[in-house]
Amino acid sequence: MIKYIIPFALMFSLVSCSSMKQREVVEVKVPVVQPWPEPPKIERPMLEVNSISDEDIKNKNYDKIIKSLQITNQQLIDYSETLEKYLDAYRKKEVATGSN
Repeated sequence: MIKYIIPFALMFSLVSCSSMKQREVVEVKVPVVQPWPEPPKIERPMLEVNSISDEDIKNKNYDKIIKSLQITNQQLIDYSETLEKYLDAYRKKEVATGSN
């Protein structure tokens, strides 16, 4: 009787091992909450347009007014480009982590 049980047990263990399903590891990307670094402090420019005085307007000093407006325009463009540069750094980080 024992000589039948041992081969039956071995055969049963082989059959049960072969019928086990293969497990597959699946990587799931889940966003992880991480603290964002504090953004850098960007000083607002002192705009040249603020140097236009009431006297310049009364005296119709158009050369100074136009030059001040041109400089102010360039100051605002430079300031906005700086802000965009820092925002782009945060946008790249956002894409890298996969969060929206």
